[in-house]
Amino acid sequence: MGYVTGRQRRDGAWPEYMLPAGESEGWTTALIGYCLAQTGRLPPDARRRSARFLLASRTPDGWAYNRSKGADADSTAWALRCLASYGGVGEPEPWQLLLPFMDPTGAFHTFREPQFRAWSSAHADVTAVVGLALVELGAPPGLIARVRAAVLRQYPWKSYWWMTDAYAAAFACRFLVHTGGIPDDVRNALLAQPYRGAATALENALLLMAANAIEMPEARSVALVEDLLQRQLPHGAWLPSPALLLPPDGGIAGGDRSEGHADLAGLVSSAMAAAALARWVTHSRAASAFTPAIPQPAL
Repeated sequence: MGYVTGRQRRDGAWPEYMLPAGESEGWTTALIGYCLAQTGRLPPDARRRSARFLLASRTPDGWAYNRSKGADADSTAWALRCLASYGGVGEPEPWQLLLPFMDPTGAFHTFREPQFRAWSSAHADVTAVVGLALVELGAPPGLIARVRAAVLRQYPWKSYWWMTDAYAAAFACRFLVHTGGIPDDVRNALLAQPYRGAATALENALLLMAANAIEMPEARSVALVEDLLQRQLPHGAWLPSPALLLPPDGGIAGGDRSEGHADLAGLVSSAMAAAALARWVTHSRAASAFTPAIPQPAL
């Protein structure tokens, strides 16, 4: 097994971040599993083990950061996306798990509990990922239309849980592509933004995902690919990215918006990078000439 799959726990989990809440489990297992599934190279055993872990760690309300915490919209959306990408969640209308986190405007809140204060507000980076889950799970068109309207109202997209707004933008663009397309004014505004480089491998991968979604001119997409490949380590993985935020306005000790938390083993960064490159290779006209130079990510 490769770098990422070799760091899968025996119970099937991919733990990554270490926060005051403890080690991440369900959320990162789902995110990593989903991203690796997009490459078409996730070994069947790793898929089965991660699916078993996710199914075992589900609560009546959905999934959580880890098994000691309550369910949240983001972890639940990633878990549902992951299981759907593996072949199915195993129940009718699983998208209904996400509805308690939605407000009347169609936006989604990470938490429902008021004691989490701003953590319980609607966040663009969460609404976009939940929207993608609803699309992939076959939610009713009317529901998806409400979420699309919310995503458009949230533009320009600002990430709440991440140091880079590229996270919110990448998934918002993907969602809009799947629900009628990106409006011309939004796409033109995104294309007009200059590329000043990425601070981390994760941000680089997210910018490439966004570029794929908005059909950025090939020369600029290739520059993102080249930057991402230059960050790749000899064994095929990518360095950890100190990009996850623990905002202090949730009333939790240790919160700080000025310091990003890293995926300690680089598993999230590597999985996102592999997924972004796989999508670029599949959809870019320039990839046919570029592909031989792309080393295989160590999954």
